[in-house]
Amino acid sequence: MKMADEEAKTSAFTRNKLISFINAEFGDDVKQLARAKELLEKLSTEKDIIEEKLSLHVTAVDGDSSLRTTLQTAQEAHKQIDFLVLEEKEISGKTAEHVCKVQPVVEQFLQFSSKVQQLEKYTHYLTWILKIDEFSSSIRSALLIKTENRAVEHYVQLTTFSRILDSSSCRQLVIYANDTVLYWYKILLEKFGNEFDDVLKGFGWPFIASPDTKQQQTNKEQIADHLNDRLDVAFICLIRLQLPDALLTKEAISEIIPGWRPLPLPLQFLVKPLCRRFKYHFCSKKMTNNIKKPEWYMTQLLTWVRDHSSFLEERIQPLLDKAGFKYSTAVSEFTKGLLQLAIEKLAADLPKLGQDDVLFSHTVQILA
Repeated sequence: MKMADEEAKTSAFTRNKLISFINAEFGDDVKQLARAKELLEKLSTEKDIIEEKLSLHVTAVDGDSSLRTTLQTAQEAHKQIDFLVLEEKEISGKTAEHVCKVQPVVEQFLQFSSKVQQLEKYTHYLTWILKIDEFSSSIRSALLIKTENRAVEHYVQLTTFSRILDSSSCRQLVIYANDTVLYWYKILLEKFGNEFDDVLKGFGWPFIASPDTKQQQTNKEQIADHLNDRLDVAFICLIRLQLPDALLTKEAISEIIPGWRPLPLPLQFLVKPLCRRFKYHFCSKKMTNNIKKPEWYMTQLLTWVRDHSSFLEERIQPLLDKAGFKYSTAVSEFTKGLLQLAIEKLAADLPKLGQDDVLFSHTVQILA
């Protein structure tokens, strides 16, 4: 039934095609019918030529042989395609069957792979812990045999290690590294800080007494010659003994002055005794703590800078240069430490200064 319908559609298409062709050739002019015989002969000739070219059994000219070869090649290609399609279906079937067989093995392999990756993470984690412990052991050994420079060197390596770990998602490991850094920082700071304080006392630091006689100055210079080596070692060790930024306490970073960075540790020790004196005289209930006399504490700070500049330039600046702080000057760092005292004092007095215009203007004039 379906085949009959297709044949009917083909016949109707052919008939319509023929009608269109005749109308195109003859049109409405009856005289054109005389061309019917001529048209028939032309179409018969074209039909014979086409049949001759399509015949695969008749010897033909080179052009006809090329067409036959092309058709044969197409037929062979079609056969190959059919063969490949069948082969692809066969291979697909075998592949699907093989996948079903190996699926349990694949799942088991993935489980083993996951366990291996987990064990590798544990191994790396333990490796980091062992490395931290190795640094700790090296610092402890260096301190026992009194090789302070090596102890500081291992501490610097430990802080570098902790900075690398700071971005890790293993928070307990980060905490362990930071706690280890803080532990050794406190021990080394106490050791070298005490040594540095003792050396400074040997130099008579801070210089707050009345001017010495010539004989006293000569004696101090002779004493100082024996302290230079100790000063060198203690200073270099302290300046390398810096905490990573992530471990700096809020107290170490001034909230009053945005962007204020802590002084290098040796400069902090140089300023520390003067800080105690400043707070005793100008931040307590002493008579010198007079809000109406800001020139008192400003004059004192300027006097300290003047009295200590020579020592800072002659003995501290070379050590700063040696430590790689060539773009910092000892006097400027020392002054900055004292300046922080003035800023903190002013911040504490501001609420009262704001209530008295005359007093406020006087303070601004002194500080300007």
